Amino acid sequence: QQNETTRTAAPASESLFQVFRTVGELVERGQLPQARDYLEQFKDNDTFSDQERKEIAEVLGLMDRAVKVRASVMSSDPWQERDLVMPDVNSCTRKAAKEAYEMAGLGPNDIDLVELHDCFATAEILHYENLGLCGDGEAGRMIDDGEVALGGRIPVNVSGGLLSKGHPLGATGIANIYEVTTHLRGEAGARQVEGARIGMTHVIGLGSACGIHILEKA
Repeated sequence: QQNETTRTAAPASESLFQVFRTVGELVERGQLPQARDYLEQFKDNDTFSDQERKEIAEVLGLMDRAVKVRASVMSSDPWQERDLVMPDVNSCTRKAAKEAYEMAGLGPNDIDLVELHDCFATAEILHYENLGLCGDGEAGRMIDDGEVALGGRIPVNVSGGLLSKGHPLGATGIANIYEVTTHLRGEAGARQVEGARIGMTHVIGLGSACGIHILEKA
């Protein structure tokens, strides 16, 4: 349990000026963890605009690693006249992808890399098409032409996918976000997608549900 010596409380009416003053004092005293902890209290509300958040990140010296969430979407299976006993990962992925692109104001051609839910080899191929990375029936050609390989048009799962790290259910989605964020920060080492500025993550859960995020280097 944190006390007043390790956590600085933030009044609900805190102004941007007051926040900068508090953060500045903490940084000046070398208390960067406390400064970050203080700012955490503002992350889930609309207290500040995007520009003000950017200024706060600059005060903390975090802009070189900052990543912006351009879209965050979760969808479930739409009702369809089919065997509803069988999960349909295609429909919920296509629905989530469409909404994510609209939310981000982007299209498939704007994406620099993708980490998707490849629970089976065939699933990865299906999702090339479901995410709009190619037209229906063109997924095999993308592989043959090297478009999804590191250095290709749109690298997919350069982390090695689930085969490289197992399938820890809920943690799969977090792992995908971590991987894309690492590339946007230019910290992916030998597997780095050069010049990556916008990445997409995708995860599904049988039932069916699909979560998609579009992330951008700030």
